Amino acid sequence: RITMFYPNVSLVIIRGNRVNLILASNSSSTPISRVYINGNSIWYMILEGNLDEFVVSNNTFEIYYDYPLTVNAKNNYSPTNLMIVGNTISSFRMSGISINAGNVYLVRNYITRGELGGAKAINISGGNVFLQENTVDNLLYPSIQYALYVSGGNVVLDDNRFLSGQIYLGVAVKYRRRSDVATITAGSTRVTVSHGLVSAPSRILVTPYANIRVWVENITSTSFDI
Repeated sequence: RITMFYPNVSLVIIRGNRVNLILASNSSSTPISRVYINGNSIWYMILEGNLDEFVVSNNTFEIYYDYPLTVNAKNNYSPTNLMIVGNTISSFRMSGISINAGNVYLVRNYITRGELGGAKAINISGGNVFLQENTVDNLLYPSIQYALYVSGGNVVLDDNRFLSGQIYLGVAVKYRRRSDVATITAGSTRVTVSHGLVSAPSRILVTPYANIRVWVENITSTSFDI
């Protein structure tokens, strides 16, 4: 097991190990900072409290465990710059990645094989969370399991591939880019579309299903008109 509790911990590299538990927990106003956990085989990891410039990358979580990777607050402190990138979680029981607090970036992670009914591959209940190019696939019971479960926090989605399981959004999320279908009802000449993007879009492509001329106007940070 590897544990880090003290705020004077800085510039630590953990690479190429087989580890049961990695626990980083800090309730001090001085952060544990510049910690890089790369290329390890890990049973489970808990990250909580005042952590900054903390990178978890290219690790494998392959043991059948309830919560392989969890991010929490501690004594009103939350991680401020946590990068979780390119990890593989190949088996979990309850939740593959659980984010309950902090500023967290989830990028290019692969999660598979949720074992129990109701399991959540990515479970977000709090924090500011940015998800980009993550993949969830091959959940064992996809009709009653979740690729993404959001019950709180501020969440931004960009080009993720949720190929297995359900998606639950209990709060509004934002998107970096997205596509959808809008309908101009009979007797109307326009429709207002709420885009849900993080800011006003710089480019909008519209493909009509009928032989009609359409254009976009009144673009704002929340909507546009067709």
